[in-house]
Amino acid sequence: MKFDVDVLILFAGNDNNANKNELGWVSQFKKFLELMLNQVLGEKSTILLQADNDAPSIELSKVGVLVPILSKEFVQAEECQQRLHGFLKTSQATDRIRNRIFKVFKTPLTVQDQPSVISDLIGYDMYQLDPDSGEIREYSDYFSTEAERQYWMKMVDLAYDIYDALVSLKSGGDMTEIKSILKRKTIYLAETGHDLSVQRNIIKRELQRHGYVVLPNQTLPGNVAELEKLVRRDLEESHLSIHLIGSSYGEIPEDSDRSVVDIQNKLAAEKSTSSKEANKEFTRLIWISPT
Repeated sequence: MKFDVDVLILFAGNDNNANKNELGWVSQFKKFLELMLNQVLGEKSTILLQADNDAPSIELSKVGVLVPILSKEFVQAEECQQRLHGFLKTSQATDRIRNRIFKVFKTPLTVQDQPSVISDLIGYDMYQLDPDSGEIREYSDYFSTEAERQYWMKMVDLAYDIYDALVSLKSGGDMTEIKSILKRKTIYLAETGHDLSVQRNIIKRELQRHGYVVLPNQTLPGNVAELEKLVRRDLEESHLSIHLIGSSYGEIPEDSDRSVVDIQNKLAAEKSTSSKEANKEFTRLIWISPT
């Protein structure tokens, strides 16, 4: 399958306001993504910007991958919402085309504040988070130690995930049918508190590099009943679960008094016990931070 545009970056115009002699945030993001994606692909990719106040310049059916830059401005921009829905409508196979959308967070948004059609997709946080204070701000120095640990780590993730999508599209593959042939190739890597998100990300990439399917592969629900249902489903597909326990207790979902970190560990413990009783293979690995 051939597309005129590999990646279309959709954003609210105000998110790309620039100071004198500097690129706007979105333009800077495009520059870095293009550099990274070209290295991964081994060839030049076609990446275009589309602001909400720009006249449509490309037919959405000719776009391979859509990258919406999520912010409060994006949510409030009617044109951004229309183009997002327009991209989804370019295929009757909605689930399949959702695998071609990679949402990027310029600023934090709750699940409730995000466009509902993509709220469950995994996102890429491209803002600066102070792990000690919890303070959130935009990067002013893209080459600082903090940027190396957060911004660039997510940029690498995004580039490789877009690469996988483009390769599958160009080869005519159906990404919704890409599953592990053997159950032993699937690992549940539990979501962590914010203090261990970088370490989790490193482990995830190493597992994927060695051919493992890593779950969960979507944003965990904010409601405890839906959360437990999804975690149980993913654990059933896995032969191993890995839990990183740090100083951060983690977010507490709606209608629960336990954190997401705690709930995942509890359900994995139940799975481990039931697997032993049924003489089935399932292992739970827990790593506790020494600090």
